[in-house]
Amino acid sequence: HQIENRLWFKTPLDWVYWDMPSGFSLNDTHDSLLLLAAEVLLKPWIGTTSNKNLEPREFGAHYSLSFSGGIDSTAAMIIMPDDTILAYHQRDYDSQILHNNAKRLFDYLETKKNREIIIVKSNHEKIRTSYGKQNGFSTDYAAGVHLILLADFLNLKGISFGLPIDNGWLKKGRKFRNFNESSPWLYWSSRFHEAGLELVLPINMISEAGALKICQSQDLIEYTNSCLRGKEKSCGKCWKCFHKNGPLGREIDYQSKEIQVFLKKRPLRTAMHALWAIQKMNLEHLVPDMSEFLQNDLSWWEEIYAPGIDLLPDDLQETIKTNLKLYLTIMSDHQAITS
Repeated sequence: HQIENRLWFKTPLDWVYWDMPSGFSLNDTHDSLLLLAAEVLLKPWIGTTSNKNLEPREFGAHYSLSFSGGIDSTAAMIIMPDDTILAYHQRDYDSQILHNNAKRLFDYLETKKNREIIIVKSNHEKIRTSYGKQNGFSTDYAAGVHLILLADFLNLKGISFGLPIDNGWLKKGRKFRNFNESSPWLYWSSRFHEAGLELVLPINMISEAGALKICQSQDLIEYTNSCLRGKEKSCGKCWKCFHKNGPLGREIDYQSKEIQVFLKKRPLRTAMHALWAIQKMNLEHLVPDMSEFLQNDLSWWEEIYAPGIDLLPDDLQETIKTNLKLYLTIMSDHQAITS
């Protein structure tokens, strides 16, 4: 239901909304987009919404990026074409998560780089609370539901997400899998296609370390920060600060409760990247039982895993590969990651 610019969605247990840009019309939005939006929000509880009897939606003309303003999505923005549409989902309810860091970057991009960022306020992350879970995204691609709903309004042919190796080719950040043959990739890329959209993962072939290196090469690194709790830059006490801001040389409180809890978890959270960050910051003493994993040079974690390029749409492969090679080298030996 649409009332003025507010779009309402009735879930089985509640109502959620989005405040859409002026001119958006629910009546002009293809049913396949509405079904896909419903599924990325509710799949854990209702399953698929696929309906192959619908008249297909034509692919549009533009690529877009679900842009969080953090390191990974900023790296994705840097290597995507310059005309990629950027759109930010903003939590529209009281929460510990702040938007200060993201908006600092947006201000910089708009004033210095002439890049517009569409901001869509929504409370859809509260859907999970109706099912006894904490606020958050229902599925991996719920972070881009605003762009699914805006796909006809913006004439989109694809939606990009800043998903790195850590969440694709590695399962739970620690165990290799053939992501191109995995059920999550095959299922969701097919569902997006049914809605006339490419599912684009422009940094699937690099790690969070590679994303950090790309962002470090740009003047916008001063304004890019993945911390969601800092009012003025970083809080220095959260896990994101530890493994994203720490390697950048930003001040970190290694003894904070959250960082200590995660350092003691076994298996180690975001394991491969955490090990790289620990080695990068010379903090091996914090995890003495991990010494066998820290004896080797982990600099390969900053390189490009070339098979990931094949997951990109044909018309993006050359552009993204060329842009990646401006900042990173291609892995000559895949053994380190596949093992």
